Amino acid sequence: MIILNVSQVLRFLFSFYLSLKICRRAYKNNSLSNSGCYAAFIVGIIVSYSNFCHLCSLLTFFYASNKATKCGQEEKKKFDSEHKQDGQRDCFQVISNGFFATFYSAFYIIECGHGERPIDFEHDYKSSWYSIAVLASLSCSCGDTFSSELGTAFNQTKNSVFHILKWKRVPKGTNGGISLIGTMAGALGGLLIGMSYYICLKFSIWIREVFDMGRFESDIHWPIFFIGLFSGLLGSLIDSLLGGYFQYSGFNHKTKKIQNEPGPGVEHISGFDLLSNNQVNFLSCLIVAIAGPFFSLKFYKFFV
Repeated sequence: MIILNVSQVLRFLFSFYLSLKICRRAYKNNSLSNSGCYAAFIVGIIVSYSNFCHLCSLLTFFYASNKATKCGQEEKKKFDSEHKQDGQRDCFQVISNGFFATFYSAFYIIECGHGERPIDFEHDYKSSWYSIAVLASLSCSCGDTFSSELGTAFNQTKNSVFHILKWKRVPKGTNGGISLIGTMAGALGGLLIGMSYYICLKFSIWIREVFDMGRFESDIHWPIFFIGLFSGLLGSLIDSLLGGYFQYSGFNHKTKKIQNEPGPGVEHISGFDLLSNNQVNFLSCLIVAIAGPFFSLKFYKFFV
């Protein structure tokens, strides 16, 4: 028999209300499609119920990525044949970016309950592992979004994009293309997620101290910034590596735009037509969600 206490009920109601409100607003603003709303609603409930630090990271990714996607839309229309106005996301895009944050948040709830805890591999190994996996996967998604969206919007220098595998100059928007601005934007996206996690954690610890609810063993939290930055940078590079090999890129001489599938009048630039963009994002998040906790464990042991 499952017995729910008052805090669990209130936390669930808050998660339900917040997820519903955000999804409705995102739908009205054309940020999410109908299917995207359903997927985002499930992601929102599980992530927000598990840990408010997870929630802050998710909200930061959602709003920051939307702003990044809407940045420089006129410039992106010039070379991207699949560009969507306002970057409306469907259920597949929500799942590819939010699945592992939801997956590890669910395990956090099952194994550790709910609530905010500091990253402390020595005294609280499981919750630290799951929280870092959530942080790493969202940092990966945000880093990749910033890298591709801001990198193409603000990079006005000609011949500054290089293919990560062939290391030759390619047009903007080519899968596997990297630039200095895009790489820096990827690191910034990850750092932003780490910063939001850190602020929420510090606030929750302050609340515990004010209401005399006990103290945690660890009071060292600054590595979260570097974990976010590392995950964002790594995620953007892994996405470029996978996209450069498994995604087709070609130049359509008729439309003068980059095209992601073979066709008449399309000159092949790089990659094979094996995976979609959503599948590449999903694999990137998987790799970083696994690598993030391993890196963090070594990082904490070395510096803390």
